[in-house]
Amino acid sequence: MSRRKVNLVDLIAVRPIVNPTRITSFKLVGDVASFALQGASWWGENQANINGKIEFRFEGVTSGSIDLWALSDPEWDEALDTFHMERTSDLPWAQPSTVSIFCNGSIPRPLDVYTCVQNYLLDVKALRSPSDILNGGDRLSWFLEVARSPVHQLAVAPPAIADLIIGELNDQGVPHTVTFPPGSGIAPILVRIGDHGFFCERATAEFDPD
Repeated sequence: MSRRKVNLVDLIAVRPIVNPTRITSFKLVGDVASFALQGASWWGENQANINGKIEFRFEGVTSGSIDLWALSDPEWDEALDTFHMERTSDLPWAQPSTVSIFCNGSIPRPLDVYTCVQNYLLDVKALRSPSDILNGGDRLSWFLEVARSPVHQLAVAPPAIADLIIGELNDQGVPHTVTFPPGSGIAPILVRIGDHGFFCERATAEFDPD
């Protein structure tokens, strides 16, 4: 009997994950990541089976990170407790950076701008940091040097984050201009496992039918 292959996002939407579940192996080949799992057969009709096997396959993996030490723990039978998937079209912070902000004067309170961006990213648990948005954001000292320049490019951001930055600049009376460079595309799916996560183009599950 051939294995069944389904869309993983759709499967999880109709079949809530239950424990025990263990990740028995992890593979990353090129831009394809796969997890082999064993445990309660929450994905099938016979959910009383506690020795079911399923494979998650993620294709077109782009940026992100995974805690391999946690995944490889054979005693961890709640491996999917922190597993979550969502479509990036529903995440404002994950949209392409299509707004470029230039300041025509130094920023009186640059830390307010930095904190505004940082707090937003923390609040939404974004897989981004100020360094992905703010010019010189890799180091606070670099950012402060940029922000105090009389003319500088402050940020390149998704529209939702750009609105926050522009609001802060308006509050501080900083003259600025905005351009709209083309933003790079984003993978349509975000996969989270605990505090880590990655983006991918497609996510499927393969398992033997009951």
